[in-house]
Amino acid sequence: MYFNEDFKQLSDAQLVKLFQEGDCAAIDVLVERYAPILLPFITKVLHNNTEDAKDVLQDTWVLVFLRINRGSYREENCFGKWIKTLAYHAAMDFHKRKNTFNA
Repeated sequence: MYFNEDFKQLSDAQLVKLFQEGDCAAIDVLVERYAPILLPFITKVLHNNTEDAKDVLQDTWVLVFLRINRGSYREENCFGKWIKTLAYHAAMDFHKRKNTFNA
């Protein structure tokens, strides 16, 4: 990932603000920061299915991008809790879709 090393020192809220202002490198820092936390979390939600968890992780980042751009993330929110909530709901939606498709 390409980003300014100084970005690593910024808070989540500062990185979100930079991303909202058009600096796409800021989101790379958030991905680097949270992907190692989210993947095991999603894997556990999906009953240890790592391949599905990787798909859901990608879905989660798409949701993050869209919601930040729409202004759904507010600075007073804790980014870590916010993204974990998005990941949980993305995992549950994935699980429902998969079960509906396989039924």
